[in-house]
Amino acid sequence: MPSCELCGNEGILVEAEIEGVKLDVCYDCSKYGIIVNLKNTAWKARTIKLQPADLIIDDYAFRIKNKRELMGLTQKELAMKLNEKESVIHAIESGRIQPQLKLAKKIELILKITLIEKVSEDPRKKSNFKSQGLTIGDIIKLKNE
Repeated sequence: MPSCELCGNEGILVEAEIEGVKLDVCYDCSKYGIIVNLKNTAWKARTIKLQPADLIIDDYAFRIKNKRELMGLTQKELAMKLNEKESVIHAIESGRIQPQLKLAKKIELILKITLIEKVSEDPRKKSNFKSQGLTIGDIIKLKNE
């Protein structure tokens, strides 16, 4: 079986343009560039279409605690309104745990705050490879992170 020109893994390859160079790479390494040609029709069925993702904002704990206090609610009262345990509210407000999306939506409704943001960024378009002078060695470091 042919091997990836970036990582050396054997398997089905796609042709991708990375730093202006067309390489035969595995699907995992194709995220560092743009897929130019799907060499195998099996990959066509497995091509991933990015959908907007819901993510919890970074300062969720601060926002929840501040709004709860402004509304004059205790953690116990908020927990009762959300049908959750008080310890869960305490852990969320202290930043020890991040609420699941379902719980975050309930908190948004009760406290009338924004905790969820939509993200639809294509990770392959995250970096402008040509302007940053990214090398294959840099790509390998990115992959290991």
